Amino acid sequence: MNLYTFIMDFRGGTYIDQYFANSINEGIKTWALNLNTKEIQYVGTKTKEYLICELPEYLSEFPPLQIDKTKNVWTFDSYFKTGTANIHIIKTEKTNINTIIKPIETPNI
Repeated sequence: MNLYTFIMDFRGGTYIDQYFANSINEGIKTWALNLNTKEIQYVGTKTKEYLICELPEYLSEFPPLQIDKTKNVWTFDSYFKTGTANIHIIKTEKTNINTIIKPIETPNI
């Protein structure tokens, strides 16, 4: 299992959750099922139920996009009646950090 971090920006608020899952789609489903509507202004029980119901079809049509020049980082949008949520997903795995981080090049000034 992998650890997935979900960072949702919605109507001026940022909401962060983490879940273990076998795949990104399983992680998204777990995230949606566990959305705490009491903590997220403008997202109620009906919006959560709609999201859970529509998510499988939506993800098959619009899968999360991997962010350019990154490894294990995706984004997708979810559209509610009360606004658009932008969700970033980060998969955490054991890896050699030196193979991912590139040295910063300082421009000549």
